[in-house]
Amino acid sequence: MVYYNDLLDALGLESVHVLGHSLGGMIGAELAALSPHRVRRLVLVNAVGLWRDDYPIADFFAMTPEQLALALWHDPNSAVAQSMMAVPQDEKAELEAYLIRMQHLATAGKFLWPIPDKGLKKRIHRIQAPTCIIWGASDGLTPVVYAQEFQQRIPGSQVTILPQCGHMPMYEDPAGFVSAVVGFLQG
Repeated sequence: MVYYNDLLDALGLESVHVLGHSLGGMIGAELAALSPHRVRRLVLVNAVGLWRDDYPIADFFAMTPEQLALALWHDPNSAVAQSMMAVPQDEKAELEAYLIRMQHLATAGKFLWPIPDKGLKKRIHRIQAPTCIIWGASDGLTPVVYAQEFQQRIPGSQVTILPQCGHMPMYEDPAGFVSAVVGFLQG
């Protein structure tokens, strides 16, 4: 969180709205908990960072691309899902995409493996910013019960569940997603 405070200082920003998706949601919640004066409003989208034994978060490190597609998308056969999950046909581009995916997984692994519980539950009560929790109803990575878990732990937070969306609601229902975010930030 020191980096984010340094970044905001360098930009001359005392406080900002923060929106974080998945791992970014955990980072946004940590910033809001550890530096409450920095976050005016917080939007958490299908966030990780909490753990329930009865509803474990999927181990996406071990998933095949087909399993990952089923976990990420409400409809893995939709045009947007197919486009986002497409493997490049050119051999060089395919190798480059594979290497980028491995870098992303290595980075995520530093924060989320083996269990994505790094103690946020001990600090989350410190969040003071008005908070909107947005979740895709069909999230196969981070089950929708985590939306309620975040809401129970963040005083005064509100939840918006987007139907027919998985872990990627900003792609599956861009209009609904933007409407929820803008409505909250302007509220």
